[in-house]
Amino acid sequence: MGLLFVPAGVGIIAEAGLLRQQWLPIVAALLGSTVLSIAVTGLVMHWLTRSSQERARSTMSLADRPRDRS
Repeated sequence: MGLLFVPAGVGIIAEAGLLRQQWLPIVAALLGSTVLSIAVTGLVMHWLTRSSQERARSTMSLADRPRDRS
């Protein structure tokens, strides 16, 4: 597992100068993408929960109907 962090560590050390110069856009991109992904996840979960509840309600109403036994 530690082997997977070696390329990232080498990249950070190799580009330390550029990271020092461009830290503000990097931090802004990280924060913006985090907020955006949380918002999209929340909206998708809200939509899925609502559609699941509507589907359950429509299924329940069909099951509660009296059956024609003729």
